[in-house]
Amino acid sequence: MGGIGSIEPGVWDDLARRCANDNVPGTVRPGPARSLAWRLMLALENALERIRQRRALAGLSALDLKDLGWTRCDTLAELSKPFWR
Repeated sequence: MGGIGSIEPGVWDDLARRCANDNVPGTVRPGPARSLAWRLMLALENALERIRQRRALAGLSALDLKDLGWTRCDTLAELSKPFWR
């Protein structure tokens, strides 16, 4: 466990919200809409989460898939998608 792939979803979203010291003069935090780096970081977080979920899906047994209402064909279609979709 650990590493960059273990980031909880929404961690960066919490940092984008206003906090108590936002009104302190001289402190400027770029919001997600203003910073290209911020948007890239969020996109990377989403891609890593999709990769993690697809790896977990690949490890499920046929019985587990049946419990979820998925077929092996559904699983293969999901696993064949690129990480950005």
